[in-house]
Amino acid sequence: MSRVIIDRNGMGQVRVAAVQGCFKVAEAIAEDAVRYVPVLSGELRASIRAERGSAVHRIWFGDVAAGVDYHLYQEFGTSVMAAQPYIRPAVYQYRSTL
Repeated sequence: MSRVIIDRNGMGQVRVAAVQGCFKVAEAIAEDAVRYVPVLSGELRASIRAERGSAVHRIWFGDVAAGVDYHLYQEFGTSVMAAQPYIRPAVYQYRSTL
């Protein structure tokens, strides 16, 4: 006869493991974006980071407060500047883990 044990902390442990795994992916994406971003002054590259949250993790690309507000122009281009994507290639590599 089999015995079933219900672990009341089981779902909490699953949640912790999922949060940790998601943050590892966020860190990897941020690291790749740092490698891919075109560099002129280095401000945009310095602004890329993964930030741990309680339920949601964030990856920051550009930081308006730090004076780097052109990250989307770099990624998508403008009418006078060709796009130089660095976010999308970094995310694309991890599409199967997201």
